[in-house]
Amino acid sequence: TVAPGTGAPFVASAFAVTSDGSLTPISGSPFSAGVGPLSPAVDHSGKFLYVADQQSNQVSGFSISSSTGILTALSTPSISTGVSPVWLAIHPGGQFLYVANNGAASISAYTINTTSGVLGVVGSSFTTGGQPSALALK
Repeated sequence: TVAPGTGAPFVASAFAVTSDGSLTPISGSPFSAGVGPLSPAVDHSGKFLYVADQQSNQVSGFSISSSTGILTALSTPSISTGVSPVWLAIHPGGQFLYVANNGAASISAYTINTTSGVLGVVGSSFTTGGQPSALALK
């Protein structure tokens, strides 16, 4: 989950799901997630977590430990987006991340390095007809 902390910065709280469905906090949780985190997205392999940071106009990336679930900032921990990113969506094939930039009336596209999780820019942003607030990919 992504939830506001006590003042800035905001935090991402991480939980493991037990066999009976209850939640157990991951060691080190909560994790710092910028000052306006929204729309967390986990890649298809379950190795990387991305969080839109609406107030700093960027996406932050974390690796997820397969044994403990602990989050660690990627080697390139964030990448710039358009103004006010509010929603993340990962392509069904797992190789692209798309960001709805509400304040810029655009969608940004990024490649996902499947080994490191680092994001790379795909061309320039794509203009929308209005201020996008969500994305769905097929």
